[in-house]
Amino acid sequence: MSQRALDDTFAVLEECDRELGRTAPVLATHVATRHGDEGLAYNVTRGTVESIAARDGVMGLIMGDHLMADGLRPEPAKGERRTVDFNDSFELLCTHIDTIDEWSGRPFRHVGIGSDLDGFIKPTLAGVETAEDMCKLEVALADRYGPASADQICSGNALRMLYDYRWPS
Repeated sequence: MSQRALDDTFAVLEECDRELGRTAPVLATHVATRHGDEGLAYNVTRGTVESIAARDGVMGLIMGDHLMADGLRPEPAKGERRTVDFNDSFELLCTHIDTIDEWSGRPFRHVGIGSDLDGFIKPTLAGVETAEDMCKLEVALADRYGPASADQICSGNALRMLYDYRWPS
């Protein structure tokens, strides 16, 4: 989304919040964080991450190689991946997790997985190409960040957001 579209969206949400008397969270799926001045326009900026976090929302990281590697890896030959194997892809994914954590100020609260492994995004991150690979990803996340944080990233944050907003206490 363009910055204007984002600004308009958050303005409309603020109006809705006033009418409903509560803050609606934002679920931004299929995203990556923007790195560098000329990053892809549809990758989220620090300001967008801060706005989503302020609404207690979640950003689901996409497994698209070109989206995740933009601004972090050199441009590959047309149709080629920038990642070479699962471990390389995992390190790249963790860069985005750590960036969202830093920009949001709340470790593991606002990050999730928005994989898009239905075959539309090509190429995917190396080693993360099917739903079966998500099990390997969850284990690696637990090894890196601990089981509770891995659970938040893999499903807990998205479920929390949906349950808290749909059925508030």
